[in-house]
Amino acid sequence: MKSLSANDRKDGMAEYVVWKLDGELIRKVACFLSIGGGITLAHYVILIFSVRGFGIDPVLASSSGYGVAAVINYYLNSRFTFRYQKSHRAAFLKFLLVALVGFLLNGIIMHICVARLSLHYLMAQVLATVIVLGWNFSANYAWSFR
Repeated sequence: MKSLSANDRKDGMAEYVVWKLDGELIRKVACFLSIGGGITLAHYVILIFSVRGFGIDPVLASSSGYGVAAVINYYLNSRFTFRYQKSHRAAFLKFLLVALVGFLLNGIIMHICVARLSLHYLMAQVLATVIVLGWNFSANYAWSFR
């Protein structure tokens, strides 16, 4: 990075701040996706094991897996992704509300895809995962951990 002259400092500082913010956002997204990958794997294991091993309805099995994953997700993301230092009471309540919306989205998407569209439950879960992932990161980034 070149050093800035006195005339360029104002514009250069703005560029540096934007780069710094983008770098921090990239770190958070990468961390969120890494943690989410492990959590998603656990969710899918619960889903497959419940459906194939116990014959549980895929929508119910997916919802159960989502609930277990949400608890682990809060701890890991509050600590590593968002590096949250404040009281966890307010953040946890916000996180729970975001997770509840994600839970409902997951259930609705699974129901529509499996019951109405006759999609295989794993394909339905992939679609639900992508949509709910976008919701969860955006809402937690913008609200829960502020």
